[in-house]
Parts: sequence; structure tokens; C-alpha cells
Amino acid sequence: MKNKYKSLLSVVKNIANWHFNPQENPGEDLQNLGLINLHPSHIEDMKARVNECNEVNCVDIYADEVDNYESNLLAWSKRDHLEVGYLPSNTTYRQYAYKEDIPEYIHNIFQEFNLSDAYANINRIDPGNILPWHFDSYNRMRKGDENLNLDFLLKTESNIMRILIFLDDWHWGHFFQVGNAVKTHWKRGESITWHPFRYHLAANCGILPRYTLTITGNKK
Repeated sequence: MKNKYKSLLSVVKNIANWHFNPQENPGEDLQNLGLINLHPSHIEDMKARVNECNEVNCVDIYADEVDNYESNLLAWSKRDHLEVGYLPSNTTYRQYAYKEDIPEYIHNIFQEFNLSDAYANINRIDPGNILPWHFDSYNRMRKGDENLNLDFLLKTESNIMRILIFLDDWHWGHFFQVGNAVKTHWKRGESITWHPFRYHLAANCGILPRYTLTITGNKK
């Protein structure tokens, strides 16, 4: 008989500094940072970049990690998604990661939020897709030696800041949730943030693609 699956979520519940009670008041699970002035040409540039990217999904696990998922937080999180029924067909998205080609308008946003060692991604979620309940491990911000140290990830106050900026006005069926706080009815350029290791999700149950810009860096 196979051992009963132990989810990453069940482990995190025992060590994280959040209540994990869906009936609790949202409190400050999500913080609004105000509007960023995005020029229409910059928005079109961002959308064009991500539109050219191939689709990926939230559940594909490398073959060598299928039975060794507990050694990698990302693989373990994907296994959680598979266990509750998510599939490649309903968890797809496109992501463009700026590397050496960061335009000036992105650098200006880094400066506006006073971030160092920052990087940026553009994400597109098409109708019918969900980025399931998960927390970010910030692999690009860390050396990698803390990957298995959940105590470090979930208890330590971190200097990491992740900011989500919406590239369009809210449309039907677009949702973003952090902890118990559900975000809808945003305006183009609206920015939000949350505790570095708080569980969150995104869903597009609507009729148009959902575009966002994600900025991650260290608070100065």
C-alpha cells in the first residue's frame, strides 16, 4: 500500500505565521499601493512580448522529481495541485521574463517603488485558466540553499517585496486572491502587494485575457 500523500499545504499550516482559516476577516492580507501611470505604448509593448511566449502550466513536474517532490518546493506545490484535480488544460498561462532587455519604463517602476536587485515578469492568463493556491519561493532572489528550509521561508521577516500591477481595467471573471482577501474591480495601473510567503491564487473565469506586470525586488 502506498503511503498517504502529505501535502505541502499541510506542512506549511503547522509552521506558518498565518491562521489558515477561510472564515477569518481578510485584515491586511492584501495591501493596495495606488496607481502607476502606464503609457499606452508601454502596455502594448508588454502585451506583445508575452503574447509571443509559449504556454506553460502549473502542474508539470520533471520526471526525476515525480517521486522526490519533497526535495523541491516548486515540484511539491505542483503535486498539491495535481492531488486536488488540477490539470495542464486548466492551469495554463504565458510568462515573459525580462533579462538583459529591461526597457527604461520598467527601470522607472523599480525606482518608483524603491527596489534594489529587482526583476520583472509579464503574465497572461486566458479565459478558463487558474493559477491555483500557492506561495512564491522567490528562487531568483535567493541563492538556493534555503530551498528546503520552510522555517526560513515562512517565519522569517523578509526584505523581499513582490508587486502586482494590472495592465487593464478589471473585466468580468478576473479574480486575484491573497489569503482571505479577494481583489476585483481594479483600474489599469493599480498596484498591490502582500506578505512575501502568503498563499494566493489568480483566476480568469471571464471572456478576455488577463494581463499583469509583476515586479520583485529587495526593499531599500
